[in-house]
Amino acid sequence: MVDNDGDDNFEDIGDLENVVVDFEKASVARTDFAKDLVTQYETLMAAGNASNLKIAGQSMALVHYVNPFILSIKRDWNARQHSTPENRRHVLQLANSISEVGVLEPLTVYAEDNRFWITNGHCRYLAVMHAINEMGAEIGTVPIKFEDKHSSEADRIASQIVRNSGKKLNPLEMARVVKQLANYGWSHSKIAKLADVSRGYIAQLLSLHATTTPEIEELLNAGKVAPSFVARVAYAASSPEEVGRILKDAVATATAAGKKKASAKHLQVSFEEMKAADNQVAMSTSNVATTEPTTTPAEKPAQKLASRPSSPAPQEVAVSSDKKRVAKDIFRRASIREGDDEVLIGLKPADYALLRELLGIPS
Repeated sequence: MVDNDGDDNFEDIGDLENVVVDFEKASVARTDFAKDLVTQYETLMAAGNASNLKIAGQSMALVHYVNPFILSIKRDWNARQHSTPENRRHVLQLANSISEVGVLEPLTVYAEDNRFWITNGHCRYLAVMHAINEMGAEIGTVPIKFEDKHSSEADRIASQIVRNSGKKLNPLEMARVVKQLANYGWSHSKIAKLADVSRGYIAQLLSLHATTTPEIEELLNAGKVAPSFVARVAYAASSPEEVGRILKDAVATATAAGKKKASAKHLQVSFEEMKAADNQVAMSTSNVATTEPTTTPAEKPAQKLASRPSSPAPQEVAVSSDKKRVAKDIFRRASIREGDDEVLIGLKPADYALLRELLGIPS
């Protein structure tokens, strides 16, 4: 092993349940060596000689070595769901490597309120603490480097997308980052460009974030469904409640078949129900103008489109039940103005991007 930021395979890496993934609990010193490190740091602070904190003013290109107990993590800042089996395994794999060769890839931090806050390297941090407290590794220092001093909080959150070279964020984790960036006012286009994905995919991730419930998180943490599978169901379903029901049905079907994890093949009944509910829905591609969001003035109520037998019938496009479900939801949220010669449909930017993605139209 020459790089402890990846996913090496171990035949027997240890008990996953023994991996502490709560950052506050993980940072508690439980061995004599760890307690000595804490004492060293506290003594340094009490003496007003915390020289480690002064290196923040130096070049961000430099790598510094610090006591691991000097590092801090903001609760709920990192999007990764560390409690899932796959992420526990990832931390344990890193701990095995770090206990042998130390931390090779520097953690990225920024200095604030006389503390070092980690922005990249949360799994490595958990692995270091596991190696010290559970494996008896005597890791006295870890390498760190600093964020650009001009970076904003949104920039640091965005870095979770571009820096996870060791283990990519899964769809749910990506959805958390996208939601955080959207809350900071980032547009779909800006986020999509950063992540190198389409605007429609960003809209799907926001939908996934809005759909996820504690019940779904529990299924994920138990390893009964994969995040990508949840994303697909969330994309097709119309509400969090429906997503939860579909996933529970799929897990029950998989369990009855002797499978530990549900997949798309266990969704036959649920998708058939969805198909039956939407089999009358068709998408029209003629006489429709899609516009940016518009508001129909109260003093100008929409006119009903006059029935004109001589006009050709709208062309119907054969689409899957999944796409019909999404299209139906998009048009349910749209503002529609109907006239004699045209139909104007006002869509929110997210729905407009999603519709383009649905139709395969490049952004």
